[in-house]
Amino acid sequence: MLPHALIFMTFIIIEPTADDSESISEVLRTTWLATYPSAKTGISKRDIEGIDFQSPAAVAKRKKSITNTDANKHLWVAREDEKVVGICRVSKDTSCGCIQALYVLPTHQSKGIGTALLKKAMRWFGNKKVSVNVATYNKKAIGFYTKHGFVATGKVARSKAAILPSGKIIPEINLAFVRS
Repeated sequence: MLPHALIFMTFIIIEPTADDSESISEVLRTTWLATYPSAKTGISKRDIEGIDFQSPAAVAKRKKSITNTDANKHLWVAREDEKVVGICRVSKDTSCGCIQALYVLPTHQSKGIGTALLKKAMRWFGNKKVSVNVATYNKKAIGFYTKHGFVATGKVARSKAAILPSGKIIPEINLAFVRS
């Protein structure tokens, strides 16, 4: 059995290696293109394509983050048949945790992969309050987090990732999970 792995039906949740950098970039590019273009907000496919997901510099930066030894940051990947099909990146401080990214390829959604990644992250956070920013129009993600006990905080959020190279901004809301 792989160390630090959770084994599920047809996929595993495991820490990535530097060799996963390009696959992680592809998961991010594919999910962002499927999720964030929105005629209502004026965010086009072209705006998303302007993000540097896969250049050599972006992949090198991702490799560096994978080998990061900061105890307050963590990354997991979901693999199915050795292919990276989902990712979860998190951080925490002394009082709360933050889900910075949780993405599953559209072709692999609704198979329990997102739930498994979220459960792995929630265990890592321990008893901390956890927050996540979600695009206001991403009803699928809002439903996913709500199903898992997150509630809207009423705060308008703006993460660094929501500012696109085109200058457009993905509107976000903040959701939180407060342990009782």
